[in-house]
Amino acid sequence: MPHPQRRSVTSLVWAISLVVSVGAARGDEIHSPEDEAAQSITASEMKAHIEYLADDERQGRKAGSPGGRAAAEYIVEQLKAYSIEPAVDGSYFQEFGNNMRNVIGILRGSDPEVRDEVVVVGAHYDHVGAGSGRMRGRRTGKGDDSIWNGADDNASGTSGVLEIAQAFSLLPQPPRRTMIFIWFDGEEAGLLGSTYYQKEPILPLDKTVTMVNLDMIGRGTGDRIELHGTTSGEGLLDLVEECNADIELSYQVHREMMANSDHYRFYQSKIPVLFFFTGLHGDYHRPSDHADKIEVEPMESIARLTFLILQRLASDEGRPKFTEVPRRQRLGVWGRFDTDAGGYRIQRLSRNGHAVRSGLKVGDVLLQLGDAEIKTGRSLRNALWKVKKDAVVPAHIVREGEKLTIQVHFGRVQRKRGWY
Repeated sequence: MPHPQRRSVTSLVWAISLVVSVGAARGDEIHSPEDEAAQSITASEMKAHIEYLADDERQGRKAGSPGGRAAAEYIVEQLKAYSIEPAVDGSYFQEFGNNMRNVIGILRGSDPEVRDEVVVVGAHYDHVGAGSGRMRGRRTGKGDDSIWNGADDNASGTSGVLEIAQAFSLLPQPPRRTMIFIWFDGEEAGLLGSTYYQKEPILPLDKTVTMVNLDMIGRGTGDRIELHGTTSGEGLLDLVEECNADIELSYQVHREMMANSDHYRFYQSKIPVLFFFTGLHGDYHRPSDHADKIEVEPMESIARLTFLILQRLASDEGRPKFTEVPRRQRLGVWGRFDTDAGGYRIQRLSRNGHAVRSGLKVGDVLLQLGDAEIKTGRSLRNALWKVKKDAVVPAHIVREGEKLTIQVHFGRVQRKRGWY
């Protein structure tokens, strides 16, 4: 498949200058250079990147594979076109492990006083490969398709960071702080690329202001867009809302810190993080995660908002102060909202969870937890945020037509990902 057609960076900078000049001559409203650069992020270019990265020729981009290395070379080709400099001793590649490599570009800050501080934006570009062999995280599909293309996971985030890098290259002057653009390898094998960067950062981690991660941003129709990490740095949510005033992207703020993507290694290093994610779906880690299923219009808005957030982080006087994200209590249930019963029907119980240890059973309908009515999974999640460690909370349920109250004891138990 041919590479997407690239516009000349020089011509784009000239076009942006022309728009501002003509607007001034006419007396029209003049947009800032940052707003003009954000407009360079387009759904059509993101679609072209995804179609290349998720094509069968890339063979699922398994870390260290020929297809994965071809994807890395493609990213480098774009960075050269954008005039983004290599960050690793004259190379774009940070080699590690078994033939793996992160791809890293750098845009040096313009302010001598803070250019040693860095803002990081990243995405992993690897996926789970092709063929019949077993690999961590693979799920089977229908038919004889044996290539896990990974269009959403994570050609979508990879394309978003490429477009953001291009937008920064179009600014008349770089932001005050240094920008690092990084595409991680080996995420699917256990956050290997970000783990290596954590050990061998390009610039000191204590100089890293914030890290923003884009992972699976290609299924953003409706209210599926999630934003994580806003409580990891003081003022982050306010900053996001200010940057979103004109874009008006609809998203759900999640207070919990997810540990399943590369931002988490930065959070472990006490760096504030933001993480855009459009949720799991039926094609997740299946061969059916194809480019033609990507919803590029919401992606465009996510990438534009991310660019504006990064521009502020790299230019504002202060920097967000890191804060620990509180952990939500888990009940240890899995189920669905039952319209007829008017509550959340428990279909499965974690063997060692608070629910089963307190006497809840499969088939129970949870109507209320504490003072919160339970109508959806989200209302249950919000109710659990209010529960303190070691608290005892009444759960009002219906069991075989009879209303009961069960006292749920929230002591220390093993947590199980994906359960409430």
